[in-house]
Amino acid sequence: MIDHSRIYRSRSPLHWHHRRRLRSVLELIDGLSFGSPPIAYADVGCSNGYVTCRIVERLPAAEAAGFDYSEELLAEARRHHPAIRFYRVDLNKTVEWPRRYDFVSCLETLEHVGDLERAVRNLAAALAPGGTLLISVPIEIGAWGTLKFLAKRSLGYGLQELPGPPSSLQYLRKLLVGRPISVLRDARKNWSTHFGFDYRDVEAKLEECGLGIARAETRAGNRIILAGRREDGSAAR
Repeated sequence: MIDHSRIYRSRSPLHWHHRRRLRSVLELIDGLSFGSPPIAYADVGCSNGYVTCRIVERLPAAEAAGFDYSEELLAEARRHHPAIRFYRVDLNKTVEWPRRYDFVSCLETLEHVGDLERAVRNLAAALAPGGTLLISVPIEIGAWGTLKFLAKRSLGYGLQELPGPPSSLQYLRKLLVGRPISVLRDARKNWSTHFGFDYRDVEAKLEECGLGIARAETRAGNRIILAGRREDGSAAR
């Protein structure tokens, strides 16, 4: 089990990108405008609740909930953040949400699901009309992906979780020539590796679900996406 509070509080250079990502997310949230506060907020992939609590502190939230797959992490979250309700969910299956939420975050989670299409549809179903969805995922393609791949291989990370699996040379060749790497994955219960993940699949599936992408940018090797749906049900832009 990973204690995310330690990762984000760490001053180690190894965790710089984690700290930078959290700062970027919090800065973006500070710039959001919520038309009819107070709001209902949900953090999907909440882990031990540390980031969930940091976000709640910045929101006009009357209700906050966290959702995660790990019962162990949820138990820790409930101990440390009793004011927030926590629930177990599996994004690879259709989720029955307790309610719909005005603001939903899903940070560094979608790269770990097997059924990405179902996971994105679950997030869309959690969003209330006029609501906002904030997603962050790692960039594992292009120049960033190539640098990450070489760094991870030098640290001993392998491709054994991928079906096959491909050789390092085959994987690197796909990265260098820009070929899709998500085809190297198959639908599984979950993933620990980031290999084979392509953030562009997330953006495409958001639009397939009728969610408009209002903002998408790259920061410190991560893709941060704001999407939503207007009160009348049309995609927000």
